[in-house]
Amino acid sequence: MPSVLINFGEERKVYDAPDTPVPWQNVVEVAVGQAPTVDVYFKSATQEVHVKTFKFKTQKERRVAVTIAVDADNTVTTKLVTLNDPVIVTLYHNGLVMTYTRTSKREVFPMSLSDATEQYLDAAAAAAALAVPPSQASAVYIIPFMACLQYNYRKRMVQALESAGYTNVGYIEQVTPMVSTALKLAKLTNQVGDYVGVGEIGGVHVVRKTDQGYDYVQDVLHFPHLRSLFPTIKEIIEISVVVIDDNLRKILERRYHPLPVKFATLDVDYLIPYMWNKHDGGNMDGYLVTMTVQCKFRINYNGKNTVLDARAEMLPWQKTVELNIGDAMTLDVFMDQIHNFGGEDHVKQFKFTSKKSRKVSVSIAIDDARLPEVKLTTL
Repeated sequence: MPSVLINFGEERKVYDAPDTPVPWQNVVEVAVGQAPTVDVYFKSATQEVHVKTFKFKTQKERRVAVTIAVDADNTVTTKLVTLNDPVIVTLYHNGLVMTYTRTSKREVFPMSLSDATEQYLDAAAAAAALAVPPSQASAVYIIPFMACLQYNYRKRMVQALESAGYTNVGYIEQVTPMVSTALKLAKLTNQVGDYVGVGEIGGVHVVRKTDQGYDYVQDVLHFPHLRSLFPTIKEIIEISVVVIDDNLRKILERRYHPLPVKFATLDVDYLIPYMWNKHDGGNMDGYLVTMTVQCKFRINYNGKNTVLDARAEMLPWQKTVELNIGDAMTLDVFMDQIHNFGGEDHVKQFKFTSKKSRKVSVSIAIDDARLPEVKLTTL
């Protein structure tokens, strides 16, 4: 079968040509790294022809689209277009804006030295849009870190980016990237249903192996409870951002005895490959952790409450309930998130224009940003 051969640096990529009569055209995308030239060849059943050499003026990482065409006279031509690097835009809780390509990172707007005000977040989002216009952003994420439990602050971060023109703003929470990366570094080979603990300062995150990756189960704050809660747990992965010395290793091994312990040292930029994996729709080579909702909802009307407990459900989650709310003039929805010691957040209020008995359907949907979408339909 005829093929297209693309040489760059010391590599050669081989692509099958279309199995159709001439004329035909085929386009392939290739990451050519920092190669100074790209050579395109066409190989038929009888010969290999050098079609063209493309030379670059600058040395940098690039992806290219190579088009090769064969006309009715069997004349072979080719052209090359350099593709724009995909860019991820991130807004941190302190107003810091960073942009990431697959090979580089850049600070666009500095962090606030104190709490980032609403005005500071707006200025940060505006700076992001100047650096990477919304139409050119491959993905946009908020990274709340210390504000991860503050519903109103997360909502305000999203609003700042949306006001700057960005859409489909995503969220990078704390636990999933850390635990997924640790499991991948440890190169576990668990069976479906196995429980594994990922330890850090303050407790152990327990996950369960699934067909696709791992499901988050719960965090255990007191290690002595771990074996009683999960008697079949297989092993512990201890996370650190610095290399753990021998003395600390021995202390941790004694703490977790008789469970085997592996150690995972996270790179300071471990979020970057996680974000690109999220952008690409990957599953971290089978180690992606799916997080639990960790929230329960209270629907209040006429002094009555209906509670939907989704704390142990997996993300994304959606639930619809039908309620007879009598002649209530308002219906309020509150969210209580695990470890949010500030109490419930008021996420939605519906007002009715007339006082009469009615039946309604309330739908709550939530993803990892934990910014629930609440809808009400009068039945």
